[in-house]
Amino acid sequence: QTNTSVSANSTVYWRYSLANQYTTKYWWQVFVDDGSVEGNVSAVYNFTTSANIAPNQTGEVPINGSADQATTPMMNVTISDYNGDYVNASWMSNSTGSWVQFAHNDSIDTSGGSVIIYQQNSNFTTLNQTYWWSLNLSDDVSFRNETYNFTTMSMSVETPFPTNNSFDVAVAPTNLSISIVGTNVDIYFYFMNMSPETNTTSLLKSWIGENSGRFQVNDLEGTNATTQFIFGHTPYIWYVNMTDGTTWINNTYYYQTINTTGGQDARMDVNGNGFINVQDVSFVIANYSPPYDDTIYDVNWNGFINVQDVSYVISNYT
Repeated sequence: QTNTSVSANSTVYWRYSLANQYTTKYWWQVFVDDGSVEGNVSAVYNFTTSANIAPNQTGEVPINGSADQATTPMMNVTISDYNGDYVNASWMSNSTGSWVQFAHNDSIDTSGGSVIIYQQNSNFTTLNQTYWWSLNLSDDVSFRNETYNFTTMSMSVETPFPTNNSFDVAVAPTNLSISIVGTNVDIYFYFMNMSPETNTTSLLKSWIGENSGRFQVNDLEGTNATTQFIFGHTPYIWYVNMTDGTTWINNTYYYQTINTTGGQDARMDVNGNGFINVQDVSFVIANYSPPYDDTIYDVNWNGFINVQDVSYVISNYT
């Protein structure tokens, strides 16, 4: 590089693009000439580049050695590189018998800092099984490998009915049901009371010492919840708790029933006394302004508690 007409006492910059090897000493020389015989000066310098540091990996999910993990979990690891290099990641597992690669992430840019990478192994499907997996990182100069393991849970819950977060469900639904996979499992169905004791839970049915199969409550209107599953345009919450004596699963499910013409709606019974009447109107009026005691007073679900909610309650007196 040549710089001309450089002012005295100024600084000149040059990027030596060929100095691209780690742990290497490079020599460089500068000639300075102001046009006079005495002004021709040169000097030789050297520097040594830093060592390459292998990429690092932390924060593995599932946590190494953890138990009660779901099958086929979404795994992730946080990777970083001190030198800000591009990193290649190779995911390995011995779930098929020998160690093989099941996924990879290529050319991960770490120049901006740590990066979280994700992968999933479709072979991690067996309950109560310990799986080993490994992540190999390379920046084409240095390598780092870490090996992890986790154990899947001993039981699982599948295919709830009504489907979780479903809408326009019949009043009452034909059943509440789930399928389980497990051995000697105790199962408990609970429901959230809608009326008259709102926002409390009650046991609907239980099974003790069961094995894999489907479990359901069919006649919802004939159970101890006869006053619960009869309202239209109403959100319902139910729970499944189960244990095999070692592990617990606690799942929450939600569905909303269809609109019913002229039918009472549990949301209108805002004071939870089992009737929709002027007392509910008074309850709504008393909660016109924030802070709201409970969003149960927003009976028309428009995000506000106001005269529209009063009208909504009045229209459902009968």
